[in-house]
Amino acid sequence: MASILLDDVVVERGAQPVLTGIDLRVADGEAIALLGSSGSGKSTLLKAIAGLEDLVGGRILLDGKDVSGVPTRDRNLSMVFQGAWMLPHLSVVGNMEFPLRLRRTPREERDRRIGAELRAFALRAIAGRKPRTLSSGERHMAATAQSMVRSPSVLLLDEPVAQVDAVNREQVLRQVDEVRRGYGCTMLVATNDRRVAATLGDRTAVIERGRIVQCAPFQVLWAEPATMGVADLVGAWSLVRLPARVAAIPGERVRLATPAGSLRTWQPDIAARTSVQVGIRPEELSVVAPADGELRGTVDRVAPLGSEAIVYATARDGARQVSIEAVATTSWPREGDEVGFRAAAFHVFDDDDGRALAHVRRPA
Repeated sequence: MASILLDDVVVERGAQPVLTGIDLRVADGEAIALLGSSGSGKSTLLKAIAGLEDLVGGRILLDGKDVSGVPTRDRNLSMVFQGAWMLPHLSVVGNMEFPLRLRRTPREERDRRIGAELRAFALRAIAGRKPRTLSSGERHMAATAQSMVRSPSVLLLDEPVAQVDAVNREQVLRQVDEVRRGYGCTMLVATNDRRVAATLGDRTAVIERGRIVQCAPFQVLWAEPATMGVADLVGAWSLVRLPARVAAIPGERVRLATPAGSLRTWQPDIAARTSVQVGIRPEELSVVAPADGELRGTVDRVAPLGSEAIVYATARDGARQVSIEAVATTSWPREGDEVGFRAAAFHVFDDDDGRALAHVRRPA
């Protein structure tokens, strides 16, 4: 196990910045999920920690020791790359044994470690098979077991289930989490999947354009996102975005007038503004009768999803038109119906930079 400190880390490719001023403290034994869209820099950050990317600026400390110029082999960490690459001519056991042979680990110790990982990852049944005969889930389990057999102080996982089919994804995540917690290993996992972040991360660090914009437990990110981008990444669906004009009503709440209707709240810092962006999660919009809704729209389409449905609607206010998506769990409207929407919660963001200004939750 090891603590990690990233101090103003900067990585460039040519003259193009990839990571710009990354600061992050990871406690001994903690798991951090690096959540970001493609090209945000999350995989580059893992490679920088592993010593596979040169730093232009800043420092990386493992257990208080600056390892910025230390070769990868001397950092006592393991990294599992996207695709779970393994030596194709060796069996699962052969792949697990390979790094131990390179380190001249005694035979008895090799057998003990390999046996422990085969049990931990439930790989005994496929121990003698070659990588090409394995499913994507089995191959990723085997590659992770291979990375753990060296007893690294830090485990780095890059998109751990990106190539694992949906049937095996939950099993792989559950197994990795159980083994990691059993060993108490410090872990960083790069992903663009909110479910991976929520499952494997004690905290989630959201990366946008080479910067960490927020780091907190996943539920905090969901309830109080620092930016509109964070809100989209951690949500099951993208936010419903409504441009709003701000009107401060004396003796009443602030009114946020959108093309779909008005929302009211009381936030002193919002009252001084003229316009903002309102963001609402589709799962926190209930579909009601037009007279009962703060917002209103015309249903364009209804997409059933088993016990629930996504309702797509359009609202228009003069030249302004917006799209609304809501999750209906009871009665579903039909195409062409006029419906109302009530928001259990919504977020208010700055018009220019998408920074969060307020998080509003209504009593149930």
